Amino acid sequence: MNEGKMDEMREKVRARTEDLIKRHGHTQVWTWVEVGGGNIWMGYTIGLSQYGLPDVCICGVPQDVGGPILNTVAKRMRENTAPIESPLDGIANFPMMLKAADGDIAADNMLGAYKWGVENGHKVLPVQLFYPDMLGVWPWEDRCDRNVVCAQALLTPEGRRPGQTGSSRPRPRVH
Repeated sequence: MNEGKMDEMREKVRARTEDLIKRHGHTQVWTWVEVGGGNIWMGYTIGLSQYGLPDVCICGVPQDVGGPILNTVAKRMRENTAPIESPLDGIANFPMMLKAADGDIAADNMLGAYKWGVENGHKVLPVQLFYPDMLGVWPWEDRCDRNVVCAQALLTPEGRRPGQTGSSRPRPRVH
């Protein structure tokens, strides 16, 4: 594809992104992340930084499930009813919690949010939306089901759980 055609496609995507943010206050990007040789879904918001709010990512759920969850969390964040580091009720049929993500790792994996934020003069403060395993154990707790931990691709330094030292798994890589 020639450079002119690529520029035209980029401009269409940029215009569509701007339109969605203008109409809804944010938009979403969905992709997959490579973690330990496997691929998991990851979605994140773009545009919440215009309100001085963090953009949110969620890992390990497909878009048809995660999309409505991200929209609900974004709405509650704008209403100031989605605190960080506290359980969030009424979003899904299971508890969820927002936690601060490592800025460098999140920047690698939430590129669209960072690019839009910088281009519009906003600081992007990433958070990740987590959910527990079937027994209610959070992914940063030692007894959490390993599949739930791996599916959520913790965006913390070197894949560590908050408060953990040493690497627990490979750093996520977005595609």
